[in-house]
Amino acid sequence: MKMGFFAVIAALLSCMQGFAADPDSARVDAAFVQLFAGPGPGYPQRQFIDHDHDLRFLRQRTDWFQVEAEDGTRGWLPAASLDRLRSSSGALFGLDQQRQQLGRGTFEANVASGSFGGSQSFSTLLGFGLSDLLRAELTLGQALGQFSSIYHAGVQLGHFGRYGRKHQPVFALGFGTMKIKPAANIVSTVDRQDDYLKVVAGLRRHISGRFFMRFEYNHYLILTSRDDNDAINEWKLGVSAGL
Repeated sequence: MKMGFFAVIAALLSCMQGFAADPDSARVDAAFVQLFAGPGPGYPQRQFIDHDHDLRFLRQRTDWFQVEAEDGTRGWLPAASLDRLRSSSGALFGLDQQRQQLGRGTFEANVASGSFGGSQSFSTLLGFGLSDLLRAELTLGQALGQFSSIYHAGVQLGHFGRYGRKHQPVFALGFGTMKIKPAANIVSTVDRQDDYLKVVAGLRRHISGRFFMRFEYNHYLILTSRDDNDAINEWKLGVSAGL
């Protein structure tokens, strides 16, 4: 079982390397937009980008966005100019679209419910953006079964790909501790506490503004003191808010 778990980890790490930061793009819908040399109105004006030319979004600093024009020129675009652009689908571009990706320095709070080894589960998550694609996350959860209750807490490193503005595949590796409390009506009740390793795969979908829906599959490898380790699968669906 250990070998299978670490084989999954190796496969996920390989996938993570393949998800490069594919930058968002938009087309100038107005007569022109003006680029600045830096992220602020005090910087010199750099260039005017004419109508029907494409821009690639590279990164964000407060309400300024670094973009690259078709000729390779880079500059900074204020958020107030985003409504002068159109997305690749032809829809008006706006600040809300650029904020659909929870990037570096942002927090994500999540509550979720699902099935943990066949038992009803509830969990919370708090994440922090280390970069536009990597997030450190703290997780707490509880599963209520007929014969026992399970409480677990852990940390994980998540990788968020960019398939599009509304959907992001989620991969994460984590570890933590799990406490199993048998039900009071079970004879010779003994609490058990074990460490675990975890692999996460899922999808995060933008709903509106700073709200997201997050679907996950979690595979837990419980490191017991016995000869054989245990494995538990969890499926859950939750709602996240970007902070």
